[in-house]
Amino acid sequence: MFDSMRRFGAACLLAALALPLGCATESLHERSWVALRTTHYDIVSALSAEETRSLARDLEVFRAGAEHALGIPLPPETLQTRVFAFDGRAIIRPFDMRGVSGYFLPSLGGDAIVLRTGEGWGDATDELRARHVRQLLRAHDAHKRPLWYEEGLGAFASSIDVRGWEARVGLPRTDYVMLLRDWHRSSLRELLTTEDLEAASAKDRNRFDAQAWALVHYAKLGPDIRSGARRPLVHFRSLLDADVPPLRAAETAFEADPVELADRVMEYVGRDSMSWFAVKPSRPSAESTPKLRPLPKTEALLSLGWLSIELVRADTARGYFEMALRSDAANAEAHAGLGASDCIEARWSEAGDQFQRALAAAPDDPRIQLQAGNCDRARAAASAIPAEREEWVRQARAHYRRIGKGDNALPEALAMLGASYLLPGQDPKLGVAPLEAAARLLPGSLEIELLQARLQASLGSPRLASVQAREVFSRSGSRQLQEEAREFLQSLERGRSASRR
Repeated sequence: MFDSMRRFGAACLLAALALPLGCATESLHERSWVALRTTHYDIVSALSAEETRSLARDLEVFRAGAEHALGIPLPPETLQTRVFAFDGRAIIRPFDMRGVSGYFLPSLGGDAIVLRTGEGWGDATDELRARHVRQLLRAHDAHKRPLWYEEGLGAFASSIDVRGWEARVGLPRTDYVMLLRDWHRSSLRELLTTEDLEAASAKDRNRFDAQAWALVHYAKLGPDIRSGARRPLVHFRSLLDADVPPLRAAETAFEADPVELADRVMEYVGRDSMSWFAVKPSRPSAESTPKLRPLPKTEALLSLGWLSIELVRADTARGYFEMALRSDAANAEAHAGLGASDCIEARWSEAGDQFQRALAAAPDDPRIQLQAGNCDRARAAASAIPAEREEWVRQARAHYRRIGKGDNALPEALAMLGASYLLPGQDPKLGVAPLEAAARLLPGSLEIELLQARLQASLGSPRLASVQAREVFSRSGSRQLQEEAREFLQSLERGRSASRR
């Protein structure tokens, strides 16, 4: 009875997508979708062909501007950033996230950008842009940098304005300028020495971000910087790479102590106008211009289903996968998607049946192997019976190992293989190697760093685990990941309290 009511509710939800509101006159599953792969982005779009091509251009131009803003080369990542673009302004909005027009989803399977009100790159919020750029910095800078540096560069790049084939870099963030007017400065020492923001209030966090933005903007475009040969951030990085302590490196690179530096920065921010510069990347030739590919209905439905899984929205995902099966009754990936949907709701028997069908039809499909492994690992974590848990762990690892070795190893499979050794009764030492291998493929991944923190705690190093978890909390803009990091930190504190009794 419950199942039929739930399925009826899911069907009503998807049917309601067809109700028009604003520009959205069709439900997402009824629209025509296209795919377009650029050098750095893998786009799935329900926008027009012209709008999708413009989006592809805007993404690459933004990234070129970000490369200049960061001051480091940005070669292609191990996994392309996935982009979903559509107009989802219906009464029922399955991909809404706190009402924002666009958002950034970090993922071990490749980060995703969701643009959901039909404006293409115009849907990208300041937060989305900043998080994307910070992830690029973590992925391509060989060293972990101080918190102010990472936050400040992300904020600096967040205001990049794309105008055709030009990116305008350094445009002021008026929200930060207004916030800094209420700052009674005395020094930037706290900014330069803060290592985590786990205990900071929302107001303190905003002030930190504003100060970091102002310092980076001054370091890039301050009048005394632009007119001279000094490049403070380049010098700062070189000093850090030579193992100079961060505060001393900053004082040396800026040729000022924190008090004098605060005066310089605030004088710069208080000017009537702030400098910016333009970046004009070379245009691709006609031969190298990426080509649009019409997306078959089933493929579009699968894409929407897997996006729903990432958002942990099981009913929405199930609706898309069921429609995919109606379009293609033998589709193995759709069965795997239904299995993943059931797994979210701990419907273990139903999930097992769906994965069995999927694996029988496509035993070599890496996505199916990965999702089957994830479900078996979740089932092991939920089991209170040691022998049963051991069997599910064994099956999960078999899936992960099948796609987690060799030159084409999936980073997520390696990470989840490592995570399987965090379960009760497992030897955490065996999780070190696969997590390190995953981190090499996805450098800068905060998801992997949190798994490594959990592993350190299991290995008897709670202090190191705490440092890593605080870094994850401070550097991630993902509420889900921040909640996981905070819960883990609280568990470490409970463990310390219990040991003191």
